[in-house]
Amino acid sequence: MYAKCGRVVDARKCFYCMPERNTVSWNALISGYVETGDRFNCFSLFKSMHKEGVRLDEGTFSPLLTVFDSPDLYKQTTHVHCAIIKHDMFSDCSVLNATISAYSGCGSVKDANKVFDGASGERDIVSWNTMLAACLEHDKRALAFNLFSKMQMLGFELDIYTYSSMISSCFEEDITNQGRSLHALIMQSGNVGMDYYAFSTVLRSCADVAALQFGQQIHALALRSGYESNEFVTSDLIVMYSKCGTIEDARRSFETSYKQNAVTWNSMMFAYAQHGQGHVTLDLFSQMKIRKVRMDHMTFVAVLTACSHNGLVEKGCTFLKTMESGYGISPRMEHYACVLVFFNNS
Repeated sequence: MYAKCGRVVDARKCFYCMPERNTVSWNALISGYVETGDRFNCFSLFKSMHKEGVRLDEGTFSPLLTVFDSPDLYKQTTHVHCAIIKHDMFSDCSVLNATISAYSGCGSVKDANKVFDGASGERDIVSWNTMLAACLEHDKRALAFNLFSKMQMLGFELDIYTYSSMISSCFEEDITNQGRSLHALIMQSGNVGMDYYAFSTVLRSCADVAALQFGQQIHALALRSGYESNEFVTSDLIVMYSKCGTIEDARRSFETSYKQNAVTWNSMMFAYAQHGQGHVTLDLFSQMKIRKVRMDHMTFVAVLTACSHNGLVEKGCTFLKTMESGYGISPRMEHYACVLVFFNNS
């Protein structure tokens, strides 16, 4: 209970007061430290557990591996990997997938691929998607396309996370023909359900390379699928249209949204700020106040960006001064960065 509530110190006290500690109690404490991002104590507990001869299981390895996400933790990852092999835990897909992800996080796609290849009989769709994501994250696109082809050859029922990752990669590399081919595959696959995550991923890719026509097709699909009203999809539609230079379409997407929280408002304000229409951004800010929409720190980044792009130095400084006292939002580094731009441009 204490670990799940983030009170790891209290959880540790309870743990050491227990007359008998078993795998479940050790795993619970490790998971508590995982939640707080305390890598040192996670690995220390793992070593103690191993030393005391406590049985290790998937509940030990899967959470533990999630904290190994940088190159300086490569050595620890290999230690855990050895223990997994010793305890024959790669038969559990969650452990296999977490190991692939950990090696990717440590920067070693080579080791991730070795783990993936060495467990050919145990892999599920998540294993393939995890390996695919590792390849794309580290710019191994040839290997990613090879994996994608193998998945199709082996008859996997590809899910939307597979497709959206590949489409995103195509547009990042400006391989637009392949991107459209993958999009066509999605349309033909009746068993693939587009969700808000998939729409958002593809729309962001369209925005990054200003692929307006493809973005419009995705918008039409979102409309037919009933996801246009999702706040994150709407937000990405606004960003996509704005980056493609069609601010009017961005505004239309905004107007059809529910406007109940800051996500879509922030995107629309950023769009106008970046199009040199700071006065519209400030007007939207006023509307947020009237509608009592709860603002966040990104709201003020948008407002300060608008002031910066339109030479409204005094107004911008006033916003910065009243953020905390008037709206309960403490200024962050990005807010001060906007103010520095004021004075550099003035």
